[in-house]
Amino acid sequence: ELVRVAEEAQKRVQQRLEREQELLRIAEQKQGEMRKQEEDQKLKEDYLVRVAEAARLAIERKQEEERIKHEAYLARTEEKRKMDDERRAKEDKEMQLERQLRQEEKRKVKEEYMKLVKEAARREDEQRQHALIAEEREAEQRKVEAMVRAKEEEAATEERRKIQNEYLARVAEARRVEEDKMRELEQSKTKSELEFAQTMASIPTDNADDEDALKAKKDALKTKNEYLARLAEAQKLTEKIEQERKIKEAELATAYAEASAELQRLNKAREQAHAAQVDRLERQHETSVADLQAQAS
Repeated sequence: ELVRVAEEAQKRVQQRLEREQELLRIAEQKQGEMRKQEEDQKLKEDYLVRVAEAARLAIERKQEEERIKHEAYLARTEEKRKMDDERRAKEDKEMQLERQLRQEEKRKVKEEYMKLVKEAARREDEQRQHALIAEEREAEQRKVEAMVRAKEEEAATEERRKIQNEYLARVAEARRVEEDKMRELEQSKTKSELEFAQTMASIPTDNADDEDALKAKKDALKTKNEYLARLAEAQKLTEKIEQERKIKEAELATAYAEASAELQRLNKAREQAHAAQVDRLERQHETSVADLQAQAS
């Protein structure tokens, strides 16, 4: 209703302003004609009257605007006071209800806290007992693992010693076979040289045209050729034996290296498994401690 009244008052004021502007326009026209004749004087008087009327209307309009503003201010103040009263009443009610809820919540929280404290103490005792049992089991398990690891290391050392002894035995056997073959070749070489020397010594030197001498020379030459052939064959056999020896040594070295690598792999795998188990036990212990701390908190 106040807004409607204000809008109507605004319209009236606008109409008055329009009338005032019209009066002012007419007054200005009349003022220009006052210097012509007496009728201008009359118009001037009318203009002054109308100006006075416009001033009066302006004053009334200003007073009306002030009155409307004051009424609107009073209405807004009253509305604000009512809203503030309602808000304060609502806030007081909410605060009272909130205090009651907080008191009830505190009571429930306190009861729940006491239950949790008792439960945490009970669980802490159980966890402590479980931790003691776990530590005893872990100590026993470490003891068993140490025994198993010692046995495994002893077995691995024995296996390495066995492989090394077998390797050395094979190398010694290969060298012995090689030495026997070389000895046989040396004996064969010495025998061939001796036969050649004996044949050359048995050739008569006093008569070169003798038939026996020619035959002896042919036999000596044949013996020499056989000696050279056996010497070449012995050389080939020596090279073959040397190659076989190198191949066997390489095979034995490869087998020894593979066995050593396998033992190292087994030792590394055993160490990794032990480290993983220790890490798992440590994580379980840390988790148990964290659970106890969380429950205590």
